[in-house]
Amino acid sequence: MKPYIEKIGQDNNFTWRIEHYSCLGKDHLFGCGWHYHHEFELVLCHDPQHVTRSTAISGDRCYEQTHNTLVLYGPGLPHMVSGHSLPDRHCDVGNHILWFDPRWIETMIKAEPALAILEPMLKQSSSGLRFSQACAEKVVEKLRQTRELSPARQFGAIIDILLLLAEDRHAETLASTTYAFRLPDDSSGQLQRLHRLQNYIEHHYQRPIRIAELCDILHMSESSVYRLFERHFNESFADHLKRYRIGKACERIINTELPIALIAEQSGFSNLSNFNRQFRQSKGMTPSTFRRLFRPTSADTSRLCPR
Repeated sequence: MKPYIEKIGQDNNFTWRIEHYSCLGKDHLFGCGWHYHHEFELVLCHDPQHVTRSTAISGDRCYEQTHNTLVLYGPGLPHMVSGHSLPDRHCDVGNHILWFDPRWIETMIKAEPALAILEPMLKQSSSGLRFSQACAEKVVEKLRQTRELSPARQFGAIIDILLLLAEDRHAETLASTTYAFRLPDDSSGQLQRLHRLQNYIEHHYQRPIRIAELCDILHMSESSVYRLFERHFNESFADHLKRYRIGKACERIINTELPIALIAEQSGFSNLSNFNRQFRQSKGMTPSTFRRLFRPTSADTSRLCPR
């Protein structure tokens, strides 16, 4: 997948947003594509009757999403969900989602030092953070009710939810490495450069991309481009491009029946053995195994993801 950038906040004054999404459709399929965004995202899966089977990916970690799965994704962490509901079972099933702006929560922590307790949790979320069932049970009603409150009361409820998350001593990190996206001050012009950079990679990832090309489109020196990646993506240009291509391959593996060799070529890998090696290193499994996990047959629905 790209992964594509999802725009959550529609203006510079964005602080938080709360939504509930039903996972039941007429075809019993649901999911969201491989994406990341500039905001923190807290997702709570609500499936008390256990009528869905879904698999999620956080960075390079694949896991099963079940009732009261509660995960915090940090800014820049690519993630996705793919699943289906059992036939003829229509219940109250969905995801409660809270997005909040990193600059807003940083400002709150600076204004109130007591909120510094949140900092370790927010830092860990750059790898994805899955909370315990006990924590999820405390959060579920608060998250459900917060959406109906006035903005002023939402503020207090969100801080309360974040404090509950920070107090969970049984939370576990998901991805094997950290992912990050540092949103620059738009007055510096860096945000426009980042968008130009991402668009260029999106349109040219299928062929070799030289760092000199990026220097030309960004009107920056080679050393400045390298620093741009390190500062805003917390990784090198080579690693960023590799992850992008692996993600794009994942998208084709899930959404098409194309042969793996052709998918590798269309995703920018000229050598199939290198693609297989890079894919296994990134996802912990072969491309064929990945396809079976995300395109299960009816006989495979109990094996959507290894525990």
